[in-house]
Amino acid sequence: MSGNKSRVLHLLRYLRTNSDSEHVITTKEIIDLFANTDEKCNRVTLANDIATLREEGYDVRTVISSANYYYLGDREFEPEEIKLLIDAVSASHFISNARSVELVDKLKSFESKYKAEELTRHLYFAGSTKTSNVRAFDLVDEINGAINDRRKISFQYYQYTSGKTRTLRDHGKTYVNSPYYMVYTNDHYYLVGWSDEHEKVVQFRIDRMKNLRITKEKARTRRGFHIDRYVQENFSMYAGDDIHVTLECDNDMMDAIIDRFGGGVATSQSPDGTYFTAEVTVGDSPTFYAWVFMFGGKIMIVGGERAVKNYEKMIRNAKKKRKKARSDVSQK
Repeated sequence: MSGNKSRVLHLLRYLRTNSDSEHVITTKEIIDLFANTDEKCNRVTLANDIATLREEGYDVRTVISSANYYYLGDREFEPEEIKLLIDAVSASHFISNARSVELVDKLKSFESKYKAEELTRHLYFAGSTKTSNVRAFDLVDEINGAINDRRKISFQYYQYTSGKTRTLRDHGKTYVNSPYYMVYTNDHYYLVGWSDEHEKVVQFRIDRMKNLRITKEKARTRRGFHIDRYVQENFSMYAGDDIHVTLECDNDMMDAIIDRFGGGVATSQSPDGTYFTAEVTVGDSPTFYAWVFMFGGKIMIVGGERAVKNYEKMIRNAKKKRKKARSDVSQK
């Protein structure tokens, strides 16, 4: 970069913060900016500095009128892109409140101070509870580094008691793990890796880790491990033995079916047009049956003998448990 580097960078920061297409800066304003500094500026040096910024790819535009006016045009992000990123940061459970505010401020800095005011969002994120672990954001980066370097990690892990008190699991035990992947699901990051202690692949929620340390010990590798299969079996409602199921659905349930099984799901309309059926392959798991149950009969399992029996059994067990709880209360 030619010319006085310090002055050029100072000029760039000033243009970025104080100018846009609706707020232009005069030559005199810029010269006055440097009046009380060692970085002297005049019309000639300003013209050279503007040319230097343009050579470096910055979209410094000139408005010629009775005097020259300048502003920074195209930037790294469009306003709509910044708004999208702000929404994503604000909605994320994984990013703490303090870190969210910090990141949003950084995103706003890509626009002028005038446009930044327009980036204030008025969205309510239903059910968006923020993590209390202010280091969760950094833990993801550290674990990613350990995976790249093929090193084991150690950490403590906390959980909540029935009184909502956060406490370290197993009296502060240190867990050692060979990290394979990180999985992002249900707005949380999970570590998936090998546990020497349990001799199998396990997972931990990253925002519940504490005192993470990357060790010097080489991570243990496992041939034939497939992350997609592991996620399907351990994170989704399809965990369990695969079974074929026929679902009978009210017509207004198509959104729910497509959201869960995708647009390629096989469906057919009933002869009288009052409902439709969907043919799906799922895991024989309580999670799947709970998903069906939450629609209150608007989605029913009508095909797949094993699924029908297990669903009915789950409902019966729930009724028995509720009946027993009522009996215990009445005897007190």
